[in-house]
Amino acid sequence: MQMTHISQSAWLNVYGTCKKCGDTVSRYCCIDALVAVPPLAEGFDWWVACDNDRCKNHVGESVKQNNRPMWEAKR
Repeated sequence: MQMTHISQSAWLNVYGTCKKCGDTVSRYCCIDALVAVPPLAEGFDWWVACDNDRCKNHVGESVKQNNRPMWEAKR
């Protein structure tokens, strides 16, 4: 299992745990460096993604300020 951040320059912190694989979930700021990786991040403020690059949730999704996606549990 390879643990990777989808963008080191946009990475903020480890935020939670993925309910699918149990690995850490990171939060990112949707700056240009991040939008280049998942273009779906354009127009959003925050992005969360599983750090396990083999997990389906590694692609991530946008969230509002303190919200979490359904696949993420508190750490």
